[in-house]
Amino acid sequence: MKNVIEFVKKYKVYILATLCLIFFFRSCQKSGEIRKMGKNNTENSSVVDSLENVISVQKKTIDNIPNLIIDEKLKVHTEYDNYISGKNRSEQLMELHMVVKNNIKNLEK
Repeated sequence: MKNVIEFVKKYKVYILATLCLIFFFRSCQKSGEIRKMGKNNTENSSVVDSLENVISVQKKTIDNIPNLIIDEKLKVHTEYDNYISGKNRSEQLMELHMVVKNNIKNLEK
């Protein structure tokens, strides 16, 4: 035990310097890992933000589907109206034309 105490007294500066060096390298290693984690966190947050934008665009598209359907119905009925208007109409075609006109009025509301 006496030898250990004398060894520590004799080489205390070297022991302290070695311990400081070890702790310094450990802290540098940890700060490098923290820096890498920060970069990964930034990249992940940008990916999450872009995915949120994609989801919001898809939600808007889904919410807009009824309007798209109404627009397509209106286009179809307008085509029918134009086709029927260009023909020599019989009584049945006149009745169909009235139905198409009513549908167009209902869809435009």
